[in-house]
Amino acid sequence: MKILNRHVLLAYLIPFIVCLLAFTCMWIIYDLIERLGEFAQLNASTSDVLRYYAIQIPGLLPMLLPVSVLVAAISCTTYLVRSGELVAMLACGVGVSWISTPIIIAGMLTSMTQLFLECTVAPKAYRDRAEFLEELRAQAKNRERRAGPRIRSAVYFNQTQKRIWYLRRADVPTFTLTDVEILQMDQSGRDIWKIFAKTMSHSADGWKLGDAVRVYYGYESENLPLLKNISHTVAKELSETFTQVATGVYSFDAMDQQELRVFLSENANLSPVRKAPYLSAAHRQLWSWAPALGGVLLVIGICLKSTRRSGLAGVGTPIAIYAGYVLVDQFFFALAKSARMPHELAIALPHMLWITLGAVLFYRRARTISE
Repeated sequence: MKILNRHVLLAYLIPFIVCLLAFTCMWIIYDLIERLGEFAQLNASTSDVLRYYAIQIPGLLPMLLPVSVLVAAISCTTYLVRSGELVAMLACGVGVSWISTPIIIAGMLTSMTQLFLECTVAPKAYRDRAEFLEELRAQAKNRERRAGPRIRSAVYFNQTQKRIWYLRRADVPTFTLTDVEILQMDQSGRDIWKIFAKTMSHSADGWKLGDAVRVYYGYESENLPLLKNISHTVAKELSETFTQVATGVYSFDAMDQQELRVFLSENANLSPVRKAPYLSAAHRQLWSWAPALGGVLLVIGICLKSTRRSGLAGVGTPIAIYAGYVLVDQFFFALAKSARMPHELAIALPHMLWITLGAVLFYRRARTISE
């Protein structure tokens, strides 16, 4: 049985690796053709171009993994059918469940990998790509690189500490904010002090200020100076982390699971319409395991037959169903982002239908010995 499992697993892994590499190269070539003129204008070297695409590969994999799993499973099952090996296995008393176990386990591992990438690495990869491209543009214009994505009227409100942060720019790699105003209020909402900082960076010691001043309100009754220079000091009273403050920099599709949770917890007072894209993105990341696993079950249920007469329809049907699933998923995701439908239902419904369809077809195929 171990030899049989290794044989089936090898028949699945080879096309899976080939498809993943082929799809990755195809996407890079397509994107390179689109950006070739821009790279020429920026005088980008070969190493710059290679680094640009290497940065975004972790963000590209979650999009390509389900398709690669689907094609690999189709290739594996059709190979077993057309070579007559499936009939030989069934004749020896090996059931469909045992035959498909290596493929299902590989699909589950791929699903967990995709879940990990979607929740952690993929959003950051797209941010790093945008940051690197901005660096190339800045170098081409012989100016200093703009420190991170531009923020227009971005505000972070710490409701617990009664502090409001006004940000203009943020540089994620160095944990640095530029052009910052921090307003501290008391519990009744009256202003206590405000910090104006040209730059400030976050580390394990806290927020280190660059050129900065602190303006006090009510200084006459508290015997405090009106203006105090606090440049190049550490603001111990600021308990916020860089992730908390900088979440306002990114759009919902460029934030990982932790950043989305921080943003939602720290911005609980936002209107349902403004929170809907972030809630939808966070919920969708948690369902990112479904496409790969559902695709494996679907392919086994449709293509793993004890007859060679399935023809092209047996191969094209899973692809057509997967294309329809992707369209339905995008449609319901748009409804969730616009708050026209509860995000839990809109995000979960397509994936639940996809998994259920795959499980039903697999169960029916597992109970069928011959056709």
